Amino acid sequence: MQTVDYDVIVAGGGVAGLLAAREAASKGLNVAIFEEDLEIGVPDRCDGLVSMNALMRLGVIPTSRSVQNIIKRALLYPPSGEPIEIDVSKMQIVVLDRCIFDKELARTAASKGAELVLGQRVSQSVEGDGYVMVKANRNLYSKIYIEAKGTSALPAEKQSSLIPAAKFDIEADWIQQDTIEIHVDSIKYPGFFLWVIPKGKGSAKIG
Repeated sequence: MQTVDYDVIVAGGGVAGLLAAREAASKGLNVAIFEEDLEIGVPDRCDGLVSMNALMRLGVIPTSRSVQNIIKRALLYPPSGEPIEIDVSKMQIVVLDRCIFDKELARTAASKGAELVLGQRVSQSVEGDGYVMVKANRNLYSKIYIEAKGTSALPAEKQSSLIPAAKFDIEADWIQQDTIEIHVDSIKYPGFFLWVIPKGKGSAKIG
């Protein structure tokens, strides 16, 4: 029988991969997380608009350092331009600094015993008899393999159907600190929409 290097190998050091590694390691399993980038949370792949209720159901409580803002209302702009206002003050919606937040998750997973391997991409996984062969910079063997690389793990034919998006950090005096904006317009933003997520007074993430 093939000797295994780890009980669990997780490919991808994003939220899903780090939470999976945390749970597996907390059960006493020998876990390794392989992340292709050289730093957890970099580059930033998400604007971090989340529900605190959802996070707490996952057993995650962000620190004050990772919470950039608290959202109390949303404005939905249809093509007519007249916004629809939604009160979300009771929904506990926050804006996270994903770089800081992801690093916090990584530290938690490591504190449970998970090993973090940076700068190594898992390029292939092959199931065997009672094991999974995982190819990174070398061939490794585990009892369980968790694919958490996100859309980059999709085959090329499916990646071509993804809708690309761009994100910018801006500063402007028109930004409302406690209000997210969603602009829907098939001419200006065909097939998608524009969002404004305030990080605080006078600054926002736009995409």
